[in-house]
Amino acid sequence: MSSAVERSKPTGEDRILAVMLQLKDKYTHDTAVIVRTLKANGIDLFAPGGLAELRAHLVNDDHQDPRTGRRFRYAPRSANRILAAAKARMRAVMDSDIGMTVAERYQLGKELDSVKGVTCSTVPTHRKMLTPAEVQAIIDGCDPGLRLIVRFIASTGVRISEALKIKLADLHKMRGTVDIDIVGKGRGGMATGGGKARTVHARRELVEEIVRHFKGKSYLFEHGGLDETGEHIGKPYGRVFISQKIGKVARRTIGRDHVSAHMLRHAYASRYVNEHPEKLDTLRQLLGHASISTTQVYLHNPPTPQDGIAISY
Repeated sequence: MSSAVERSKPTGEDRILAVMLQLKDKYTHDTAVIVRTLKANGIDLFAPGGLAELRAHLVNDDHQDPRTGRRFRYAPRSANRILAAAKARMRAVMDSDIGMTVAERYQLGKELDSVKGVTCSTVPTHRKMLTPAEVQAIIDGCDPGLRLIVRFIASTGVRISEALKIKLADLHKMRGTVDIDIVGKGRGGMATGGGKARTVHARRELVEEIVRHFKGKSYLFEHGGLDETGEHIGKPYGRVFISQKIGKVARRTIGRDHVSAHMLRHAYASRYVNEHPEKLDTLRQLLGHASISTTQVYLHNPPTPQDGIAISY
């Protein structure tokens, strides 16, 4: 291990990586990616320049999916998310009893502040957009349970993480719709979740179909089994697991890579604003955006490959 961490104590690089992996939060999946990347490329995250080296690798190099063997490159937003996870884990290690001096913590703190993310465009590109026909093709290619999740996200615009956290107690049946309490991103809002609270609306028949299919005891989308006493144990689905399943269906049905659950939210927003351009602030509230400028990106039409080759010589 580098001089950034004391050699005199039984810390070692493996112990530090173990500390990073033990923490369970929204960065759990990304931390596994980080540790795998560090080991595969011989990067010491806590050595001088280690974080910058990880950033360069995420942004510039090709990567290989350990499950499929497929080569790919991280999109800027994905690289930034993984970099943010690395910074969060580094701070957690610094705050632990791993055995770092004040000077070492100070030096690492400076590096954390100096390594910046990749500047991203706020306008969704054509690669991040799905047409209504593509959404329908994905829906048609899903198994019954996944089909209901995709239909729900595509028709409400909620984030995948929000959808999977909905509890049956959050549903309020109206005449033809169901009002759903959502706790989204940000601070404040409902005491139970700490995020911004809002209400979204779904067709009552769709929600009732979901309830009948999943038979959840606590969550709208629930899976699980029985405990030793025969009691039902219900758990919400994982965000990454569902998004990966959607990506597999998209590759099979529409021949596109890198399709995620979040692209269904983009599709909802794009379709809504095209049909109701005068209701931009309504869309902002439905999506849970803090600023109208975030919602305004859906007013733009990103260039397509056809636009780029429209003039030939």
